[in-house]
Amino acid sequence: MSSSTSSFEQAAVAGWSKWLVRYLVTLAVLAAALALFVVVMDPFSTGRFALTQRIDITTSNPRLSDAALVRDKRFNGAIFGDSVAIGLDPQAVASQSKWRLLQLAMFAASAREVTTVASAFERHHSDGSTLEIFVVDSRWCSDDPKAQDSDAVFPAWLYNSNDATYLANLQLSSEAVVASVTRLQIWAGLVQPPLREDGYAPWSYGHNAATFIQTRPVEAAAPTAPMPALDVLAAHISALGDNRALAVVFAPQHVSVLPVPGSAAAVRLEACKQRVHDMVARRPRAAYLDLMIENPLAQDAENFTDPLHLDGRGLPSFAASVAQLIEQSGLKPD
Repeated sequence: MSSSTSSFEQAAVAGWSKWLVRYLVTLAVLAAALALFVVVMDPFSTGRFALTQRIDITTSNPRLSDAALVRDKRFNGAIFGDSVAIGLDPQAVASQSKWRLLQLAMFAASAREVTTVASAFERHHSDGSTLEIFVVDSRWCSDDPKAQDSDAVFPAWLYNSNDATYLANLQLSSEAVVASVTRLQIWAGLVQPPLREDGYAPWSYGHNAATFIQTRPVEAAAPTAPMPALDVLAAHISALGDNRALAVVFAPQHVSVLPVPGSAAAVRLEACKQRVHDMVARRPRAAYLDLMIENPLAQDAENFTDPLHLDGRGLPSFAASVAQLIEQSGLKPD
């Protein structure tokens, strides 16, 4: 009795072991197949290890979609910045000029992230002239190191990494599987890309009246205190060739967040603006525009969703001002 029981148990263990091996092998094969699928689908259109070099926008997340857009040579210029720039329509900014602009701004982007995307754009547009439009705000004037490098997760590996780093991070990206399927659906004509081909989509935060009730800034760091975000921007600009056109624009902000005139905060902001102005003035084919001032646009809360972000009513005026800057400054493609 014990002998037959023992034989039965041994057979059961052997059967279970074979099933487990088959299960694990099947999982390994499926995982390898999924990994290969993601790699060759190139979900973010980086052009690496890809079935095709065509560019498809598979996500509305600019941190990911910009990796595809920077490669698009149909465009010879771009708008860079954080959320204060993301609502600008590049077609309206380009206006009647010969520039074909991309919208490459990102929500909550740090200076390092903004210039990483800008550098990638430059690498993919080494032939001919380009126009880089940087939209900055008061955050760029801060002495806080987080203005240079934020805590947000940024996929730098999509923009500048060796093949091993790229492949390792791609396999760890949950978004990559979804984007791979989306790209396949785009090819099949089942879905439309989530952004316009130049990276633009209308954004709306919704008007939040409560955010306008606040005390205007008075205190700030000394005008000589560090400005780490501008250090990053200055390093990027100084590396640009002379055939690169440049515009740096201080974005409009509601009067409720502008410093009280004559205060320490106002002195700090002016020092920041002067540094940006001087940075631009040292370059050929460059223009500077300060829209972060008290004017009718800044005084009307109906132009904003919150004190930092213009809405659909205020954005056309912003875009028109930048378009006028390009025209009047003679920033034209070669």
